[in-house]
Amino acid sequence: MAGRALKSVGERTARLNGPDIVTGSEQYADDIQLPGMLYGRILRSPHGHARIRKIDVSRARALSGVVDVVTASDIPELSILSGKEVCYHGEKVALVAAVDADIAEDALHLIEVDYEVLPAVTDPLAAMAPDAPIVKTGAPCEEVTDEEGRQLRNVTAHTMVVDGDVEQGFAEADAVVEAEYSMPFFHQTYMEPNAATARVEANGRLTVWSSGQGAFNLRSGVASALNLPEGQVRVIMLEMGGGFGAK
Repeated sequence: MAGRALKSVGERTARLNGPDIVTGSEQYADDIQLPGMLYGRILRSPHGHARIRKIDVSRARALSGVVDVVTASDIPELSILSGKEVCYHGEKVALVAAVDADIAEDALHLIEVDYEVLPAVTDPLAAMAPDAPIVKTGAPCEEVTDEEGRQLRNVTAHTMVVDGDVEQGFAEADAVVEAEYSMPFFHQTYMEPNAATARVEANGRLTVWSSGQGAFNLRSGVASALNLPEGQVRVIMLEMGGGFGAK
């Protein structure tokens, strides 16, 4: 390698899509415009835990420009909306499809949801306490007990991994340091919001334009949510405005 001229290492290289990005001509997921396209918005729960007594979408459906408002009762075969109980802040309750984004947003404010607020728990350790509120009614839970033999609540899966003789390792160690570590929930901060456009083709297949880091994962998720064979879903990934593993 001595004396050999390098063409790439240590040299400035032009990014292939750099000119498109800096001139604003690059196409992102939110740039897709199709003839007759509808815009969707999601109504989400403002409560961490609540029972849904009633959903009235009549005023939203009557708004000019709204094509449809969908709740869980309209699509009982799909488990993408909550119709009886919400178990976290932001859980999806209703979908709006309208001729433009502003009308869809206005329609959300016309949907009336009667909630019965229930006790909520946000700490995972507190949620396992024997007297903790039930996080999700009817959710399958395993029978797990603590060191005192008390039945723990809200444990949907319990796995124990043992590798080697831990007690012997402690006994032979020069020092044993015990501590508890915790960190807050976080989410990657990318500039581009999540966006997607979908079209049902004449042959019945579904084409989805989106930005992401896993085209096959997205295809599997869409197919599963809509009860479609994966071969019926085509995903086109566009330029991504940041993801850092979250897309």
